[in-house]
Amino acid sequence: MQSQVMADQTIKVPIPFYPLLKQSLSIMKFSEPVFYFLDETKNNVYLFMKAETEYISYVYVGGESKNIGGSCEKASQIAVKDLIKKLDICVEDIHQLARKSMLGKYANLYNLKRLEVERAEIGLGKVCMNEPLQREYDISTIVCVE
Repeated sequence: MQSQVMADQTIKVPIPFYPLLKQSLSIMKFSEPVFYFLDETKNNVYLFMKAETEYISYVYVGGESKNIGGSCEKASQIAVKDLIKKLDICVEDIHQLARKSMLGKYANLYNLKRLEVERAEIGLGKVCMNEPLQREYDISTIVCVE
């Protein structure tokens, strides 16, 4: 019999940087990013952008690529990474944050269940939770004493 071992495979998801760049630039009051050909035969483009309030221009070269889109995307990626470093921009993935939160809750529930099973095996009772319980009160039953 042959045993098959499955290796951990990482899934690479390409991130389109151009929409992220456009959104970041609109928030920071930059002009619309414009692509120009550096070398049309090699599909090499450069990205030009300028802040509306500054006299400084930013230029990023995408490099040679099989198609124009690849060079534009590479220039956008370089621009986003450079702006993150230079201007101390924070970019977060809200889906990743929600996933992290859920995984933390799953880990907490797993640990609680593990403790409960271990205590049951030993013959001890359930673990008391130190979290406050939510209670609902009927307002008509509350008596105020002065």
